Amino acid sequence: MNKKRIWMKEIRLNKGWDQVDLARIVNLNPSYICELEQGNKNPSLATACKLADVLGVKPEKFLP
Repeated sequence: MNKKRIWMKEIRLNKGWDQVDLARIVNLNPSYICELEQGNKNPSLATACKLADVLGVKPEKFLP
């Protein structure tokens, strides 16, 4: 799995958010956001859609 999502971190930082901010917006645990960015976890379809919406990307971007 371990495909880092550097793009996710870059978008988050460009919006001025830390992991806690993003986690609050999408109602997730900040440690889960970290796991996603590091490529250690893959989100469910529902979570990918929520994240894609707030980050301004397509949900497909989260596919492994």
